[in-house]
Amino acid sequence: MSGKTSRQYTLGIIKPDAVRLGFNHEIIDMIATDGFEIIAIEHYITLDRELVKEHYAEHRGRDYFDPLCSFMCSGHVTRMVLSKESNAIADLRELAGPTKVWEAPPGKIRALAPNGRPIHENFFHSSDSPESAKREIMLHFPEMAHLFTGETEDIGKE
Repeated sequence: MSGKTSRQYTLGIIKPDAVRLGFNHEIIDMIATDGFEIIAIEHYITLDRELVKEHYAEHRGRDYFDPLCSFMCSGHVTRMVLSKESNAIADLRELAGPTKVWEAPPGKIRALAPNGRPIHENFFHSSDSPESAKREIMLHFPEMAHLFTGETEDIGKE
């Protein structure tokens, strides 16, 4: 065993509903408290529709694709590259909570969201796999390419 620790990187986006309702800083605090290092962050930006369509390309053709893209462009977001030892992707998804906000237990990001909203208006996006994390980080933060240039077994890890 080499003793070298492996960091994993993931993308998180605080969605327009959370920013609009004033939860931006609370969500960032939750992420930091959970042990994540913020590698890059952009506050209060509006996403370009073409970027959003590319980001959610795997959902193209589904009935929620256009409403999701419109929602993600409807206001400011905060996007960030996050890092943690070994399990950043799974840990961030756990912190975010279930996609359906009404199923999110207390202490999860999505538990902050009000009920009775469309399912895609759920406060937060997190990458779902190492492959998605790499693709999404490269799409939103192309200057972070160096995170993925090392020879590693898992492309979401350096």
